[in-house]
Amino acid sequence: MSTKTYDSAHDFMPAESAAGRTGLFARVREYVSAMHAGLEAWREYDRLTATGVAPDEAARKSFEKHFA
Repeated sequence: MSTKTYDSAHDFMPAESAAGRTGLFARVREYVSAMHAGLEAWREYDRLTATGVAPDEAARKSFEKHFA
C-alpha cells in the first residue's frame, strides 16, 4: 500500500473524530475523561494484584472492565 497524497494518508481516521466537538472546553473535558478512565483502570489493576492475581491477568481484567 502506498500513499500518493497527504489527504489519502488520513483515510484511516474516523469521520466523527472531532467534527462536532471542536471547542476547547470539549477537548479538555475529553482529556479529563480519558485520564479518569485510565486512573480507574490503574486502581483496579493495583487492587487485583494486591489480592494475588497475576499481573497479566490483572491487566486483562482491568482493560476489559474499563475499556470494553
